[in-house]
Amino acid sequence: MTAAAILPYFLAADPPPVAHFAGNDSSEESGRDHAWAERIKAGDHDALTALFTVYFPRLVTFARRYVASRDVAEDVVQDVLIKLWIDHVTWRIPDSVAAYLYRSVRNRAIEVRRHDLVIAKHEETVLTLSVPAIEHPGTEQLEARDLRLAAERAITKLAPRCREIFLLNRVHGLTYREISATLDISQSTVETQMARAIRALHLALADFRR
Repeated sequence: MTAAAILPYFLAADPPPVAHFAGNDSSEESGRDHAWAERIKAGDHDALTALFTVYFPRLVTFARRYVASRDVAEDVVQDVLIKLWIDHVTWRIPDSVAAYLYRSVRNRAIEVRRHDLVIAKHEETVLTLSVPAIEHPGTEQLEARDLRLAAERAITKLAPRCREIFLLNRVHGLTYREISATLDISQSTVETQMARAIRALHLALADFRR
């Protein structure tokens, strides 16, 4: 994939949906999640297993940004899902099950770290997902690699909250509404921070658009 092919997605104010990203707010996934939630509330352990199977890897990747190791991240996610099962009778099913899970994992991870939020140095970015490793790069591949590195540097320089919101949207695929619910902030704040992030990336990646 060339630099020219990557830029439209990376800098888009509203990126096209990506099916394999966690948290895409499609009616199909939302309906599936709510069906599982209703069954979990009724005491159906198979529904919890189904929810666990789909969300566990995604939530571990997300939790890894806040804690020191993958083992701790897995423990965080397990804690959240176990608590969900323990409290299933009184669980108030949220509008977005995905946002509820991400928010719960984030809160638990911060609690584990005693509110010392740590963003992992090697956060997986959209460009890492989009650009495959190339053993013998040609000119276009070198441009794509340079773009990825420039983008990673630009993301690192974003303010912590701005970076967190940007990565939740571009890497984890959460909608603005779901990010708002996950971080307990207004949707307008999400929109403002995303606009700032995109402006910063436009400036940082200006040479690649020529």
